[in-house]
Amino acid sequence: MPTIAFDFLGTLAEFDHVVETMWQLWHDSGVATLDDAQQLFESWYDAACRDYLATSHAGIYRPLSQVLQGSLARAVLQHRRRRHRSYDMDDGATKTAAWVSPPSADEVQIIMDAFQCQLTPISTALDAIHYAVDKGWHVWIVTQASQQDTAHHLQINNYPAGVLIMSCDDLKVAKPHAKVYAQVMRRTVQLTQKIEPFYMVSRHAWDLEGAKNASMHTAFITDTLQMYGEEIYGRVPDILGSDVLDCVEKIIEHERGRQSFFASLL
Repeated sequence: MPTIAFDFLGTLAEFDHVVETMWQLWHDSGVATLDDAQQLFESWYDAACRDYLATSHAGIYRPLSQVLQGSLARAVLQHRRRRHRSYDMDDGATKTAAWVSPPSADEVQIIMDAFQCQLTPISTALDAIHYAVDKGWHVWIVTQASQQDTAHHLQINNYPAGVLIMSCDDLKVAKPHAKVYAQVMRRTVQLTQKIEPFYMVSRHAWDLEGAKNASMHTAFITDTLQMYGEEIYGRVPDILGSDVLDCVEKIIEHERGRQSFFASLL
């Protein structure tokens, strides 16, 4: 049977608990609301992903978890300083050392524990994986997270057995390098002794472009405000779906149509 590969961070798992933990931990020091916590998380995660990709391109690959941990203090300090400047201190806000100081090592570890062990399954993700497995498809998760953290997430959230994991940490190269997707294809052929179609599902256009460069079919999830960026890449994904399950259903239907077409030519 064909293979479906899924991105993990942001596609199967979301960061709501990490954001809530940031708010609970620092609500008295610059993260007054959940919106503040969301902004802090996004600035931290986006900058860390940039630095993570940079380590890979520079040939000094570092795991994403290491980059996240090493960059959190910087992100929090930048956020606090912006918030400190934006508040009118004459309206009752009190200047404290916490507002202009980096987080403690213990606080950093609390956030990292939430990121590594307590991500929230995205709606329909579990149903999508079960559906693909029940249809007999081979299923991979292709992730920047570690093999251990990803396997832990699958276990505690009752994902079906038989789902394979390809971590960038094992290859020492970051997505969207074609090597990552090519290795998924190579390993699948080794396991099945067959060459069959491969599909990649992700919320990230850059991720799908890497997969497409490795000759995978691609499915883009459109339930966020993100646009694919056709003007950037000069092409569009093969399939659009409203959520993870919708993508899987459309992929299976798409592949059924392809197989019927090729059968008609015989």
